[in-house]
Amino acid sequence: MTNLSSQRHAFQLDNATSYLNAAYMAPMPNATASAVEESIKRMQHPHSIVAEDWFEPVNALRQKYGEIIGTKDWERIAITPSCSYGIANVAKHIKPFKGSNIVVTTGQFPSNYYTWAKVCGAFHCELRSVDPPKTPQRGRIWNERILDAIDSNTCLVSLPPLFHADGTRFQLEAVRTRCHEVGARLIVDGTQLIGAGEWDMETIQPDALICSGYKWLLGPYGTGMAFYGPAFDDASPIEENWVIRTNSHDFRTLLDYSPDYRPVGMRLSSGEHAAFLHIPALLASASLISNWSVNGIASYTTQLFEPFETRFRELGCVFEEETYRYPHLLGIRFEQSVDLEQLNNHLRTNGVYVSVRDDVIRISLHVWNTTDDLEKLLQGISTYLKSRNVTL
Repeated sequence: MTNLSSQRHAFQLDNATSYLNAAYMAPMPNATASAVEESIKRMQHPHSIVAEDWFEPVNALRQKYGEIIGTKDWERIAITPSCSYGIANVAKHIKPFKGSNIVVTTGQFPSNYYTWAKVCGAFHCELRSVDPPKTPQRGRIWNERILDAIDSNTCLVSLPPLFHADGTRFQLEAVRTRCHEVGARLIVDGTQLIGAGEWDMETIQPDALICSGYKWLLGPYGTGMAFYGPAFDDASPIEENWVIRTNSHDFRTLLDYSPDYRPVGMRLSSGEHAAFLHIPALLASASLISNWSVNGIASYTTQLFEPFETRFRELGCVFEEETYRYPHLLGIRFEQSVDLEQLNNHLRTNGVYVSVRDDVIRISLHVWNTTDDLEKLLQGISTYLKSRNVTL
């Protein structure tokens, strides 16, 4: 599906609320809330929960998520409680040699910084944090700096497809080529893209793709997904939970302790990952996304914003070059000095919800958004600038 219309009816947002903040947290869809309600009813009668319920919904979710990221190899997908958990599984198996380096970007989300800083400290290697240029449009130069930072001593590159604060797009296709050249692993935090933006699994070939579920996957807070490539086929998990062992589906033999893990991705799933509230919820949301299609969502947000861009620019708003951004997450900078916290408060009093990150107003668009939302944002910025006598 590519000709997608507004899906605001699928959510509980009222007409007075212009929620342009999916990158912070997505509103739960109605279908997902219904799935949670049904799960609660089942848990009030636990005798109705049978052995298959610990495994079949999980596998259904793994398959549906495989459709979203574009892989038929859904067995490589694990269930995690967070992005940091998924990355910790990777970090446990990275053994850099002394003098090697790990490449990240400056300002990357903390889960992608603390983990690799700890690894570099333990193995006496360099954490290379690549700075952006101090220019409003920084995508081209920042991407060049990232590629320049990857050399023959690079053992791992950990990047998102786009910068969480302002949406700057990183050219992972070029990064993957460079990683192949030097033999480095490529770890991708897809939290701010997967489910809303176009993703080419075959070209990028991440060694691991880690994703939180409560943003663009429209799921509950506390559940995420992780795809692990062949490099982790023999990996041992960061915890020894029972469900990741072979034959764990047979409750009669649970005390016949098995030395073997379930194959590939599932061996790295977290304990209690069958979570009877979270899994049905995320599965319901993933089914919605699959029905709308990621391409359909991306096309919708592109067509939603395009007619407004010139009008925003006339107010003195500055956007990244089109080549270095995605349509669903955009950073707005200003030609003149603007107090972003005051502007954000002004917008909130008028029912417009965005985020302030670094030196930008971050807007994030999804299928519940309409032209009315962008009109309210545009007018809110205009009235604030006029009230402060900001010269355009």
